[in-house]
Amino acid sequence: MISFTGSARASSKVAEIAGNHFKKIQLELGGKNSLIVLDDADLDIAASDSAWGAFLHQGQICMATGLILADEKIAEVLTAKLVMKASHLHVGDPSTNRVALGPHPPRLPVHVGDCHADRSCDCPRARH
Repeated sequence: MISFTGSARASSKVAEIAGNHFKKIQLELGGKNSLIVLDDADLDIAASDSAWGAFLHQGQICMATGLILADEKIAEVLTAKLVMKASHLHVGDPSTNRVALGPHPPRLPVHVGDCHADRSCDCPRARH
């Protein structure tokens, strides 16, 4: 059994190779989960919920909010509220219970979601 989480592009390659070998597979095709904010929304709640969805586990989970779509009428105000929220999120050691975000590594050389079954990656610095 092969279990893979990644992009549709990489998953299709995994499925192709697995099929050639008659292997069972389970694919989780993570993506940019959208959050839609309409013009009649409470913008304080929308900003709070957007920040929670985007920053939970440093945004490194398959259900993280990756794209916020806001009505043009409220986009500027919502953006300002999100910037204010983000500026107050303390980053550091999560074991201290004094931070909102754990450490986030600098760009990793290889991100699983960008890799393909043939072990090539979209990241130019991470070629195998």
